[in-house]
Amino acid sequence: MNLREYFENTKGVGVLATADSNGKVNAAIYARPHFLDPDDDETLTFIMAERLSHANVQSW
Repeated sequence: MNLREYFENTKGVGVLATADSNGKVNAAIYARPHFLDPDDDETLTFIMAERLSHANVQSW
């Protein structure tokens, strides 16, 4: 089973945990991830506002 099949067939919510450059952890609840490329079953995306998780992801 690939990621696309898993997320399309599994119910629930997603939890994304990130950390800032100092190692402080943040966890946020998201809907299931989205696949932008219909031919790519390995790359997924979360739609997020410019808040703490977004800043943490951008800091790496």
